Amino acid sequence: MKLSGGISGFIQDEQGFTAIELITVILIIGILLASVFAKYHDVKIGVSTTVCHTNQLALEKAETLYYTNCVLQRTTGHYATEIIDLVPYLVDRAIPHCPEDGTYILQEDGHAICSLPAHQR
Repeated sequence: MKLSGGISGFIQDEQGFTAIELITVILIIGILLASVFAKYHDVKIGVSTTVCHTNQLALEKAETLYYTNCVLQRTTGHYATEIIDLVPYLVDRAIPHCPEDGTYILQEDGHAICSLPAHQR
């Protein structure tokens, strides 16, 4: 038994993809990419907010150490008014920075807040 046309006849019957099939595949890929980029953006914002909250907590812990040091030195217990005063109490003596260029503000009660409303706790 012999196949009519052989392998070359079989290949010649192939015509490729139609324009509608190609457009459909491109549309599906576009929708998938759009959803991936949207999710990436949401994750990036979440990470920035978490980093900022962690920095605020670090500043508050440094404020507590600063206050405790003032009390131990028998001076009036007070919190720092400038972030530069907290440098000796921060890890690696590095001032934390908001990942989205917000500014940290020290409050009189020892709390630290970010100038960006979305990052405030």
